[in-house]
Amino acid sequence: TVDSAEQPRAGSLSLLRKKTGEADLTEGFTRNAPVMDALSFLFRLRTALPTASTVYEVLDGRALWVARVSPARPDPDDENLVRVDGKIDPIYWSGSPDPERKSHAFSLFFTRDAYHTPVRLVVPSGLGEFRAELLRLERAPPELDQIFARRATCARFLGRAICGGILFPGPKRPTSP
Repeated sequence: TVDSAEQPRAGSLSLLRKKTGEADLTEGFTRNAPVMDALSFLFRLRTALPTASTVYEVLDGRALWVARVSPARPDPDDENLVRVDGKIDPIYWSGSPDPERKSHAFSLFFTRDAYHTPVRLVVPSGLGEFRAELLRLERAPPELDQIFARRATCARFLGRAICGGILFPGPKRPTSP
């Protein structure tokens, strides 16, 4: 099964589900605000840490969630991190609560530098908590930052360079724009 989505206008989604041996299923819905996928949600938090309680709508496959997050605050246990606490609640495409799925609390931890790299996700559970942690982080060399400053086509994604649509992982990096 392959699900894809397009959002030609903020909040207006067209969904396509392709299953082997079955006819394609096309559906759509409209919300009052832009809807993000999970990676876009993470990228949004990373590029603009919330300064006030904020609500986002996140589509995971065909499941829609309302994500409520607190303002970013320093992590009391690690001065190098900031923490964003949140809760995701399942909703139907119409916006009404979906009782078939469960809500989940979570905490996301980002580096306290200009990159705001996500380094930890904690989700409490009945038996304790689930954790996902970034164990190692390599930054691009400082000379690449100069390229970023001169070229609008360059950006950083998860600590790596993307220039002109090309991801530069590891040691092979551009030396000039």
